[in-house]
Amino acid sequence: MMKKNWSLLDVAPKYWGVIYIALIPVFAIIYCLLPDNSITNLQHGENIGDFLFRCLYFSTVTITTLGYGDLSPATISAQVLVMAETILGMVIIGFFLNSVAFLKSQIDANAEKERMEEENIKQEKLKLSRFYSILQREIKRYYRYTVIVTHPMGKRGSAKDYNPDFSFHDLSDLFMDTMKLTDATYEPAINYYYRSQNDLAATLKSILLSIDFKNWPQLEQDIIHVIENIRILDFEKYILNQPNMRIGKEKASEFDAKMIRDWDSEIEFRPSSGANAYIALYKLIKINMPLISKIENEIQTIING
Repeated sequence: MMKKNWSLLDVAPKYWGVIYIALIPVFAIIYCLLPDNSITNLQHGENIGDFLFRCLYFSTVTITTLGYGDLSPATISAQVLVMAETILGMVIIGFFLNSVAFLKSQIDANAEKERMEEENIKQEKLKLSRFYSILQREIKRYYRYTVIVTHPMGKRGSAKDYNPDFSFHDLSDLFMDTMKLTDATYEPAINYYYRSQNDLAATLKSILLSIDFKNWPQLEQDIIHVIENIRILDFEKYILNQPNMRIGKEKASEFDAKMIRDWDSEIEFRPSSGANAYIALYKLIKINMPLISKIENEIQTIING
């Protein structure tokens, strides 16, 4: 990182003010040390308190360029000191005013930056709100088919809510129909599940590309995780093709359904195992469902906040 060059403008106005005030007693002391008659009407023989006060008074009217004339420099050395104090005072006042102007410009710039950031957040919230109306529909659809796929036929008709504790065996009827009047009876539930998942992923990708998540990095990370999980655990082509394949005289989808139903091992991936596709589906649902709920809550909080 490059080091910022120091500038006199970086000095706060209060410090210039302190320097300006400090010059008054400094020059007053110098005036006290001058020989008699260096300053008219100012003699060392007078009362010490009055003498010191009059030196302070002379320094004050000199640095402020008032110059009442009751006290005035009478020697060259005194005149040089008066010129030096006057010039220093004017220079410091100049730096003080410049510093004030610079500080004000910084305050104005920061205020404008904050205003623009607030406006940007407002616009991004508005865009997010519009996307959310679409996203809600996709989440609701994905949720519905996830509930169906994760329930066997015996419970499918009455299943309303997603069970986060569903077992691997509950996926055994994924090639059966959805039992919904609006869906084709000849089409497996898993087909509808993958369509809803792909539509949800497409909507999430659109949100990522359209929204500036600078102020909501956690939401961005959660959306990315959902999309990445879908990509990494994607066995859609394999699973959807199983009804078209045969293992001996039996459909591969029927063979797989029995395998899932009779599974009695750990739910872990195995080398060259046909079960891996369904284990991936099982793990994907387990991982993504809570993440999707979290995303929904995060968006609601942002929109309503």
